[in-house]
Amino acid sequence: MLFINIAPSTAPGGLTIIATSPRTIVIRWSVLADEEWNGNSIGFKIEIIEAESGSTRLRTVGNRAATSTTISSLKPYYTYHCRLAAFNSVGTGPYVNNSITLPQDGESRYRYIYILYIIYIYIYILYYIYIILYILYIIYIYIYYIIYIIYKLDFPITLTIKQLRV
Repeated sequence: MLFINIAPSTAPGGLTIIATSPRTIVIRWSVLADEEWNGNSIGFKIEIIEAESGSTRLRTVGNRAATSTTISSLKPYYTYHCRLAAFNSVGTGPYVNNSITLPQDGESRYRYIYILYIIYIYIYILYYIYIILYILYIIYIYIYYIIYIIYKLDFPITLTIKQLRV
């Protein structure tokens, strides 16, 4: 078989990204045919670009038969763009692109639930404080009206024990 000494002519096919955890992804692709390598095949170059900050990680897989690699220590709930290309002794071929947004990790989820729980407790406490203040207000109004009636009707407020026994 005759090889032309140039960079690979096609990009790897079937690029898929799977989140195996909130901080880890597996990147899969299909290998190139022998004639697509165009020379001494070496492997694959992978760029992982964090969409929010633009920071880039580079990974080289030095096995032409490889069909996957694992990337870890990523940030949960971030979007990552992946670029993959085959390379040989002459250069790098065309890139293929794909993206993934990682799921939220358990810590963040529990923190969110905890915050909602605290808010619920505060609302619950404020509700009961409101009920207590409302009851005290009603008691105040009744006492006010009783005093008003006693004052208007000119009742003697002090009664002795003898007066109560009669």
